[in-house]
Amino acid sequence: MDLKGAEIRNILEMCMSIGTKSRVPLKVNIPYYQRPYRWDEKRINNLIADFYKNKTENANAEYFVGSVVLVEDTNIHNRYDIIDGQQRVTTVFLFNYLLFLLQRSYVEEMISTKGSNLDGPLKDLEEIYGSLLGSKHLDAFSKMRNDIIEKMENLSDLEETERDQVYTDIAELYRKTVFLPERDFSNLDRYFDEYENLQMKFIESDTLALSYSRKTFDITLSKALSKVCVIVSKDDNPKLKIIGETEKTDINILQYTNAIKYEFNAINKLLQLKEKPLHNTRQILRFMKEFLENVRFCVIMTGNERDAYTLFEVLNDRAMEIDDLELIKNLFLKAYCNTSGDLDVIIDKNIGILDQIWGDEVFTRDLSDAHKKLISYLGTLYFTADESTFTNKIQRYREIIENKYLKIYSSNTVKYEFSKALNDIRVYQMLRIIIEEYKIPVRNAAVACIRAENNPQVSITYKAFHLLNALKLDGVLPALTNIIIRQFMNQMETSGIKEVNISEFKKYITAIKDDYQHNSNNRAYREIHELAFKLWKAALLCKDYEIPREIAKKGLQNIYMKKWNPSGVMIDVETQSKMIQQFREWIQTWQYNKSGVADLKVKVLFINLFKTKINDEKTELTFDKTVYSFVTDKLQLDHMEARNPDFSNKAKHFAPVDLHELREKYIDSLGNMMILDSDNNNEKNNKPLAEAMGYYEDMCKGHWLNGFTTTMLNDYHKDVSIDGVEFKVPTEQFFNERGSRLRTYFEKIIARDFDDKKVMIKE
Repeated sequence: MDLKGAEIRNILEMCMSIGTKSRVPLKVNIPYYQRPYRWDEKRINNLIADFYKNKTENANAEYFVGSVVLVEDTNIHNRYDIIDGQQRVTTVFLFNYLLFLLQRSYVEEMISTKGSNLDGPLKDLEEIYGSLLGSKHLDAFSKMRNDIIEKMENLSDLEETERDQVYTDIAELYRKTVFLPERDFSNLDRYFDEYENLQMKFIESDTLALSYSRKTFDITLSKALSKVCVIVSKDDNPKLKIIGETEKTDINILQYTNAIKYEFNAINKLLQLKEKPLHNTRQILRFMKEFLENVRFCVIMTGNERDAYTLFEVLNDRAMEIDDLELIKNLFLKAYCNTSGDLDVIIDKNIGILDQIWGDEVFTRDLSDAHKKLISYLGTLYFTADESTFTNKIQRYREIIENKYLKIYSSNTVKYEFSKALNDIRVYQMLRIIIEEYKIPVRNAAVACIRAENNPQVSITYKAFHLLNALKLDGVLPALTNIIIRQFMNQMETSGIKEVNISEFKKYITAIKDDYQHNSNNRAYREIHELAFKLWKAALLCKDYEIPREIAKKGLQNIYMKKWNPSGVMIDVETQSKMIQQFREWIQTWQYNKSGVADLKVKVLFINLFKTKINDEKTELTFDKTVYSFVTDKLQLDHMEARNPDFSNKAKHFAPVDLHELREKYIDSLGNMMILDSDNNNEKNNKPLAEAMGYYEDMCKGHWLNGFTTTMLNDYHKDVSIDGVEFKVPTEQFFNERGSRLRTYFEKIIARDFDDKKVMIKE
């Protein structure tokens, strides 16, 4: 690794070579692919307030604000690209600019009031200028200071009118050198217009210490800085004015001007100024200089960009956050900038488009962290099908995309054109749309899964998304998202369309969701549904994630950005056999535990069993969506024989014959389970099984499962007489036999092939 070193430094020392003590001018650049400046009032206030608190509570005023990773610019001497920390650096840079404006206006007021001590303030202004801009006017500032001091040397020997003329000359020299208009506040509109024009000339005539590779950002920053005016007066505390600020002001300009405004207001609020105006001005200046000297960064310098990114990731080893997302976006933008061959003006425009999609349409602030991470994960697997990401779910998506997808563009021999970059960024947008349109939740995923399973007018693809999400099988989801997006891309290519149309994509995934009959003539939909069914079936049959993930891995190997072979995603006989064996194992030993993943699977199995009807011979189950659909999604696994019986009617409830057996062995077994809507379940309460049967019939009149259970109870019970009334109390055999039958039915309806509408069962 080409690591130059790391040192704790303030912004004025940031660009010094590691190990040196001599300050050099700040000269940092924000690369094309970095996002715009976005710090808000809260973050700016917190930075200044935390520094102030640290200053007042500690003798050592140094305040550490985080790391800055810099990489040396090989094209411009002593300039560094900011890889990490640009938001913090920009905030402090704007703070330094505010200090310059305040110091410049303070000196102007000192000249206006015929102050005698100008050497120190002028020298401070010269130093601030040197840390803020290039060096074009540095000699002019130094010469101006010497000329002013020389003009003032013999003031005491002059008459009053002569002294007045000297100060008039000094004021004119000063304003000309520092680009200020004549100090005439009788017409403020005219003054502010002249001020803004001169300030723009001043900024454009030199080079700001902070620049952007994106020229439009440089222009925006210059426009914003030219609109900031600070006026110091002996009659009032310093005032800040943003010139020409209206509701229609460019939001990007406002981002900078607002930041300076927030800084100015925060300082005034903290210092609680109560002395005379010029004394208060000096107090503000003192505080601002202390801030710039003592706000410290861990400055890390590297010789190349790759090492800088590696360091960034080491320093930010945490869950997926906005900065990690920026790193991913930067890869696509960098590849486009470096290889497209487009003119700068075109690149600038197109980068703005890509950045806007990424920040304003995909990874917006309202998107949950969990969904940000999921979209990034799914996107990585769409582009690379990388097994290390797939099996280990590592979070270094940037490195994988760079090495396994975008590496081909690193040599500059292959062009990464804008249309390609746009479609790649749109992949992330399409993933977000799938999540939103299919209403894939972060919380209450089990509830959403039951709602999907109970809905007879949504496709198996929609149901599979919700089941995989509820079972936390994130490692299986990429196979499904890959085939959906790749099919859409295939249709685009067939139609000769080069650019992803998001409106059309929304229509496309809605059509997939609504294709609940699964008999569409659209082959693309058919292939998607077939894979979704395989994943859905595997998730229900298998005891854990391993086999479903192996099937999904096969899907990824055959379906991703660089490969299309949906016929290669087969479940072989051996895998099918393993899945059925696993199902028999976990369903045989399953016991109700209220919140387990297996409980959700049993609930889904019951919902699907309710979608069948049985023939008269009791040998065949037929799927028929018209058979039954629950009127509510509030469905619960219910103990038919009460789990917590009312022991005042103890004789009506089941008790094991063997007193050494636990009642829960039977009560929490599959043989005692039924699905019941919450209203009937609440009303049923803890009634014994014989009395509870009516509630299942109320929920679903005439369904064969109710008749099946009644038959079981008639066959396997003991009669109990209470006050002359006969009650049927289930025996152990009832639970065992019913559980055995249910396991068979579940296996048959889940292990079937996609097109099977009927399955054979054995009584």
